[in-house]
Amino acid sequence: EVEDRAVHSDRPTTLAFVALVEGQATYAFYDENTAGRMLAPEDVAAAAARGTAPTALFFGCISLAVEPCATAYEALADAHPDLPRMIDVNVRAGVAEDEAAYRARLDRMIAAADVVKLSEDDVAFIGRDAESVLAMGPSVVCLTEGAKGATAVTAAGRIHVPAPKVAVVDTVGAGDTFNAGLLSKLHEDGALRRREAPPDDALRAALHRGVAASAVAVSRAGANPPWRREL
Repeated sequence: EVEDRAVHSDRPTTLAFVALVEGQATYAFYDENTAGRMLAPEDVAAAAARGTAPTALFFGCISLAVEPCATAYEALADAHPDLPRMIDVNVRAGVAEDEAAYRARLDRMIAAADVVKLSEDDVAFIGRDAESVLAMGPSVVCLTEGAKGATAVTAAGRIHVPAPKVAVVDTVGAGDTFNAGLLSKLHEDGALRRREAPPDDALRAALHRGVAASAVAVSRAGANPPWRREL
């Protein structure tokens, strides 16, 4: 039986509009007064308290750029200081009403994260390379590089894995699928720990699953990640 940790609301659902140019996606969001955006700290706390305790936390994207949900998710992180956590920076500066506050929140949550995922756009926005982000506090910084694959940066050095060669249909959901592949493998191998970098072999295996899963997602239309049996 799957535990229901969702916060239920009568508000409308956020809408994402995607434009594809040669398979590359750009996004626009309709988010004002939606269920996701209006999530409050007390809503998140009540949902987190239901069922068994979570084993890890994941944050990112538009949820950290707008209020009140951004404050709610940061409060959730603060309420579980001992849980391993990952943040996909996945910048959405265009939807942030207060860019200075958005940047400050990203800095705080990056510093408190164990795994940080960055794209080239993210690096440009925050103005720090992977090593500089690592110095803020995370144990692992993952750079996703599209067709080139992905690179993990730790205090011990860099690990790179190439991406499988596929015919790209579109890139919608590629980053989220990478995150799911990476986290699921780290968890399975017992290598997702608070303030501790995974062993190199576990990290390499997690990167391989991340890029393999993402390759399947970009080979078909829409946000359509693979089942485990497809990997």
